[in-house]
Amino acid sequence: MSFMRCCSLSELLCRLARGEPVTLKFAWPANPATASGREAIAWNKEVEAASDGELEIKMFPSGTLATFTNVLDRILNGVIDIGMGVFGEYTA
Repeated sequence: MSFMRCCSLSELLCRLARGEPVTLKFAWPANPATASGREAIAWNKEVEAASDGELEIKMFPSGTLATFTNVLDRILNGVIDIGMGVFGEYTA
C-alpha cells in the first residue's frame, strides 16, 4: 500500500471516529441496469443506511471513472475509493 493510500485511510478512520461525514467514490464499469449494477446500488443503500448518515458513497457506473482494464489502477492511484471489476487477464 502506498504512503498516500495509508494517509487517506488514516484520515478516513479519524473522521469517522470524530463523527464527521465521509464521502467515498465507488466506480464500476458495468451499466447500473445489469445484475451486478443492481447489486452495487443495493449494497450502497444498505451501507449508507447502516452508517446513520456518517458515510456517503457516490456511485460512478458505466465506466465514467473506471473501466474493466483500469479499475484497480484507479483505486491504487486514489481516483476512486471503491471499485468493482474483473481482475486478471481481460480481453474485450
